[in-house]
Amino acid sequence: MLGSDARHHLLSSLTPGRLYKIMVSTFSGPLQIAQVMEGRTAKNLRMIPQPGRTTSNGGLFFSWTPGQGDLDFYKVSLSTRGGVSIDTRPVPKHVSSLGFLDLIPGQVYTVTIQSQSGTLSNSNAVSGRTAPATVTALQADNGHTTHSLTVRWERPVGVYDGYSLLLLDEAGGILRNQSVVVDSQSELLEGLTAGKWYRVKMVTLSSGVPSLDAATAEGQTRPAAVQNLTVVLVNTTSLSFSWRPSDGHVDTYDLSLYHVSEATTNHRASGNRKEHQQTAGEMVDRQKVGPTGNGCVFSGLQAGSLYRLLVVSWSRDMSSDSSVLLYDASGATLGAETLGAEHRSHTFLGLIPGRLYHADVITHSGDLANSVSEFGRTCESVRNFR
Repeated sequence: MLGSDARHHLLSSLTPGRLYKIMVSTFSGPLQIAQVMEGRTAKNLRMIPQPGRTTSNGGLFFSWTPGQGDLDFYKVSLSTRGGVSIDTRPVPKHVSSLGFLDLIPGQVYTVTIQSQSGTLSNSNAVSGRTAPATVTALQADNGHTTHSLTVRWERPVGVYDGYSLLLLDEAGGILRNQSVVVDSQSELLEGLTAGKWYRVKMVTLSSGVPSLDAATAEGQTRPAAVQNLTVVLVNTTSLSFSWRPSDGHVDTYDLSLYHVSEATTNHRASGNRKEHQQTAGEMVDRQKVGPTGNGCVFSGLQAGSLYRLLVVSWSRDMSSDSSVLLYDASGATLGAETLGAEHRSHTFLGLIPGRLYHADVITHSGDLANSVSEFGRTCESVRNFR
């Protein structure tokens, strides 16, 4: 009840954004006049939008926490950072989240959430970035090397500014975690262990936001060939060999002994098991030695015959280059020379006229080696005929 001199009154503790009807009655003795009007309290709704969370490549999910008060609905608008409107949707007042799909991966978007209560409104905005797309065609190739892997990939679509490359061992332990520049499509991983299996994971980055999935690839360095393959014991029917084990990881050594005939052939060592078996000469024996072995003996050989031993290191289904040694079962060393890179020829002297010989030329570059083989016969001595 207000006095006759009152001209206004403040109604407090009302609900923000609610429409009210107000009746003002004027009394004069027994007489009364009533007047009805409507009014809506100012909207005091405060929204706290959560930064956009990536739901998929090219998708964003926004949520918000409404404050107290009445409202009719929300109007949610999505736009680019430059202000270009992409989508506007009405959202019922009981809903407090919304997702957008089919957006550009790695792009920044702004969502404006506007709450409507009659003719009054309130709005708030927040930005979020979609997850960048994953690289494609990821592969890890040893490039015929024993201590490195070359990782290659195809660039993803959308917006991105770099990559994170992880190298893992067979047990899943992280060996390396390195950043890769955005312009690159390959990365050389060096200093690895020969014959080991590795897994590579690559994550695309866009201003620190990672791709939802990591591209994965597997690769194995080639096992290293044995070193210092030599004959340690010779008699007329047997040959005993030794070697220094391969660096890195080896599952087994494959030893093949061939009786070399007079057929002429060229052989280039390779990592294919079938090619290793297609060596000049007839295979007379074969042995397998465990990874800790460093020698073997071949018995029952033919005196005076020429033999070739191939030692191949195997790790999983991958082989090393061949380590080759040629020896005469009679016990005669046929000769070995170490030449500089500038040499193009070499002459062996003091050989037996008319005898078939075999030469291996092994080229070395760092930890890599390649070989080519050739047979040749010395000229027979000149005889006087009568």
